Parts: sequence; structure tokens; C-alpha cells
Amino acid sequence: MDGYSTFNTAPYTAYTTAELQAKMDAGTGNEKMAGEIARRALVRSGDMSVATPGERLRAIRAAQA
Repeated sequence: MDGYSTFNTAPYTAYTTAELQAKMDAGTGNEKMAGEIARRALVRSGDMSVATPGERLRAIRAAQA
């Protein structure tokens, strides 16, 4: 950890995207999980309009490094 706490503003913050996708593939996921996977894909592609405050902070700090 870098000394900063995360902002818990998105659903399923305890799960990686791969873990969420595995749940969807296994048929145990739900619509909210599917939405979170899609949101994370948008952020990964550069769409910061759907990013959480923690993701924005991480991006700013990475750009400054």
C-alpha cells in the first residue's frame, strides 16, 4: 500500500475484474456485477467519466510519477 486509503464508491471493490468475470461465467453473477465489469472496461480504455474517485486519484498520481 502507498499510505492512501481507497475510496469505496463502486460495487464489488473486494473483487478483481477476473473474479467478477469468473462468477458471471459460472452463472452465479448478477446484473450489477455485469455493470461493474463494463464500467471497469470503460475506465481501462480511458473513459474517466465513469471512474471512481479512487481510480481518478490513482491515474493522477501515476501521471505525476
